[in-house]
Amino acid sequence: MARNGIYPRIEDFNRIPDKALVPKNEQPHSIPESWKWVRWGSLGTFVGGMGFPKRYQGIEQGRYPFFKVGSLKNANFRGQLTVAADYINEDISQELKAKVIPCGSLVFAKIGEAIRLNRRALVAQESCIDNNLFAFLPSTLVDSSFLLSWSRSIDFYQYASTTSVPSIRKTVFEAIPFPLPPLEEQHRIALLLDEAAQNVQATQNELSSILLLKQSEIERFILGKPQCPLSHYVEDISSGKSLKEAASDNVQNRVLKVSSVTTGEFLPEESKPLPDDYEPAPHHAVNRGDILVSRANTMELVGASALVKGDFSNLYLPDKLWRLGLKDTVEPSALVGILQHRQVRARISAKAMGSGGSMKNITQSAFLQIQVPELSSIEQLALAATIQGIECVTRRLQEKLGLLKQLQAVLSVRAFQGEL
Repeated sequence: MARNGIYPRIEDFNRIPDKALVPKNEQPHSIPESWKWVRWGSLGTFVGGMGFPKRYQGIEQGRYPFFKVGSLKNANFRGQLTVAADYINEDISQELKAKVIPCGSLVFAKIGEAIRLNRRALVAQESCIDNNLFAFLPSTLVDSSFLLSWSRSIDFYQYASTTSVPSIRKTVFEAIPFPLPPLEEQHRIALLLDEAAQNVQATQNELSSILLLKQSEIERFILGKPQCPLSHYVEDISSGKSLKEAASDNVQNRVLKVSSVTTGEFLPEESKPLPDDYEPAPHHAVNRGDILVSRANTMELVGASALVKGDFSNLYLPDKLWRLGLKDTVEPSALVGILQHRQVRARISAKAMGSGGSMKNITQSAFLQIQVPELSSIEQLALAATIQGIECVTRRLQEKLGLLKQLQAVLSVRAFQGEL
């Protein structure tokens, strides 16, 4: 390692200084002979951000977007930061002595638990960053898109200090081994990975459109219908029991978490192990066809519901999830569609109570009094058939998305081993 962790800048791919090369025993894996293992710091410059006084925050227009660590989650599917919540002008940047980050620079967290999230992004224009971020300004030997994809294949948290507040020093980043292909090869790999990212994004867009279609179809069925209390559909409500989570995950029985219903789809994996010495009550078991509703959550998520569509022999209700006992004439899929409609969700949220904090609760009596559209049995069957058809398409798209993400992950691994 070079003195002070600083590596000589590589100016020519064919004339790489010895101190910029990674010794054989430190190379993570084999790469093609035409590639070179070099220190990341030899390919550009790391620049830290600066403090951002509150008096300058919230300005929506200006010469430079000012990115904070939370901005990284807003990168588009190509990993670019194109808009910001904060902007500053030239005079403010000079007052703050802000360093202007060139377009195409890579930005990422350098301190705190944000490192663990492993978010990276490229700035799409000249920008400024706060003091929780580093920017890497690549030389002309590095394709920015290739750099972004490579950085996303690395877990930066492994390089963080083990102090109470994790952080990574610039010298540590500089020393990370970087697999450097010739520039044309970088362009080719970046295009392949970009195509994979586009396919993932296109499928995610299709899924978003399907969700909008589902809401639109539900609205078509319920618009203008007379209202009735939820008790028109629900005979009774039951719940389970929550216990301290078992120390080991290798147990037979599990109890659901509230998060098992918050997406609107039942997620059986959102559960925790029950102690082996606890014998759950049989009537707490979760069964196919159950409608589960969250009675306690944030204001936005209280009343979230989902329909159980599979058979589970070892899942049980907690005390914060209700199971709705339906009247004989009620079609479960139709009722879940009604409960998930935005107007009904808003009415449930309005009835939720809480003494403070983020958690709110709704009582059974208040829940059963919620006004909902009244549908006949035939209308319920028609709505259920429509929802089931849309959900069938949704499942196929979700399967497709899963396969595309797997392909993307495989391509990413092979790309930086020179196998594409």
